[in-house]
Amino acid sequence: MLREEIKNSIRSLFSKNEYSQEEIEIMLKFHLNEALIEREQEILNELYYKKMAQQNLAITSDKKISTLVSCVSLSKIIPQDYLELPIFKSLRVFKEIKNIYLLYTNESKFNFKEISEKFEKLNIKVIGKNIKNDTIDDIYITIRELAIKGEINKENTIFDITLGLKMSGIAFYKLASERGFISINWKELQLPIYKYDEKNSLYEETNFGKRIPLTVTLELLKEPLKESIKTYTMLNEALENKEYNIISSHFKNIGNDDISFLFENLAQLFTFENISSLDYKKFFKDVEEFLKNIFLYPNFTDFTKERIKEFLASLLVLISFEQKDRKTLIQREFSWLNNSEFYFPFTYIQKQGVYFINQEADILDITTLLKYRDDKLIERVDVEDIDDFEEEIYYKKEIYFYLVLEYFYSKIKDRESNSFLQFFKKSILKEFGISLSGKSDLISRLTLDDFIKIIFYKCDLESLEDYDKEDIQLIKNALNFLNICEIFKEDSTKEIELKDYTLKILKYNIEINLLEEDEMKEAFNKRGKKLQAFAQPIVNFINSTNINFKLTEKNIYEYDIDENREKTSKGLKKDFSRFKTKVVLPLNSIVDRELKKRGIISEEFINFNSRERAFTINSDFYIR
Repeated sequence: MLREEIKNSIRSLFSKNEYSQEEIEIMLKFHLNEALIEREQEILNELYYKKMAQQNLAITSDKKISTLVSCVSLSKIIPQDYLELPIFKSLRVFKEIKNIYLLYTNESKFNFKEISEKFEKLNIKVIGKNIKNDTIDDIYITIRELAIKGEINKENTIFDITLGLKMSGIAFYKLASERGFISINWKELQLPIYKYDEKNSLYEETNFGKRIPLTVTLELLKEPLKESIKTYTMLNEALENKEYNIISSHFKNIGNDDISFLFENLAQLFTFENISSLDYKKFFKDVEEFLKNIFLYPNFTDFTKERIKEFLASLLVLISFEQKDRKTLIQREFSWLNNSEFYFPFTYIQKQGVYFINQEADILDITTLLKYRDDKLIERVDVEDIDDFEEEIYYKKEIYFYLVLEYFYSKIKDRESNSFLQFFKKSILKEFGISLSGKSDLISRLTLDDFIKIIFYKCDLESLEDYDKEDIQLIKNALNFLNICEIFKEDSTKEIELKDYTLKILKYNIEINLLEEDEMKEAFNKRGKKLQAFAQPIVNFINSTNINFKLTEKNIYEYDIDENREKTSKGLKKDFSRFKTKVVLPLNSIVDRELKKRGIISEEFINFNSRERAFTINSDFYIR
């Protein structure tokens, strides 16, 4: 093979005119192992820096990545930057990394020490994890333990799986799929290594390859994200529906045995018998047994303890006092609390009632809902000692019925027609002395918010309108301590999102600030800071979790947040037309331009069906 032919092979790896003849010649000399002078080394480094600066386009995540997890290979550190190891490449893109976890074997121990010393000079903390066996299980267990202990999480951590142990890629893929970690891979194209035949003045191709440094690209691995989106969607649905056994199994499968134990016991507490019996005294006896099991469980991680602290404290409040009469509450003692190795002492609850009352002065605390005087909620109570509870009454019964209703409202979707729920509603109304005569139609339409008014504000059916959203939110904020499911809900990575007027398309790593795009100017107001009314539906349309959602001429007003605008049939058609010409068409053009920058040819981002008069997002833009 002639030298010029090898040079043409290198040139073909790049787009036309991307590099000059001189620069291609230098790459050729490098590939053929010909000596490079210092200036040529500098040129390759400068070209490499420019190439690396372009790699920021590969990651559109708005997460602040401060931790990196990777493996140490047997490759040596080479002085020239353009030949640096992948882990050093990652630092050029993720500039806020402060901690690096490196997995190494006995064979790569020397390389680990060498890399660690270099990072220490950059004020980056390196934590080494020795892998004794090159197996998927050993690697997986090691990195999973970091996640379980809270040392790494999907909000601040990235996996670099470019180099390392033979089985590392599978282990990292598995954990990333389970827990939503971003995973990256550095790719470089290769050409064969050539051996020069002096006799024939030709180069002979060998069976070995050599990387071309300036072909380096950062790849966001989409398959683990795709799997994690499915996993977190399933988990969030189970949490929303309070399917505690499913949740327990999920955490068991990913190694969070402590969280699995918590939800396993919650499933035993929230049985159909407990919830449907309307016996709040029995329920709180079961709460006591639940707390006993939790507090005596020895294997909670510190990370989990911190997450469930307020939830357990709130339940402890509900069982820590007995009502002797209307004016007197008696404190209770629990031997199992004294024997617990949990994170706060018994005095946290017993001697000070609710010690955390002063931690959030700007919101209503759970203590507020435990007591009332003259049928009115106390907006704030400073608890100094137990005497402060006199002349007040425990709110345990009300809280029990709220939990029961919330449980069934999460389980039952056809709430107006479900006969069991209607029977249940009537039973609770009778419990609070509400007359049901001639009100069956109204009862079927009662929402959970309506029952909050009835239960906590002692409101009758005729006075429901006397309480507004702020009154309802006051109660919900106070009871939020008891909502364990909200604590464990995961914010799964969104495939397509429009946030603060920045469009993100995960599949193609696109991030576009629409405020900076000239084509979108007419969609914004004169100051260019806010969408005009006719363009507002684009936000909810793009952020819809239903990938098959259709924005039609009929429902476009449902996504218009301006409630004061007059909405007529004529105005609707006018806005729909303007929405198409001033929002959809420019947006399609902008996305198409960004894709072409990446060498991607695709159909339009938003499709329009003229027969249905409806817009849909092209399914090709989703990972799934």
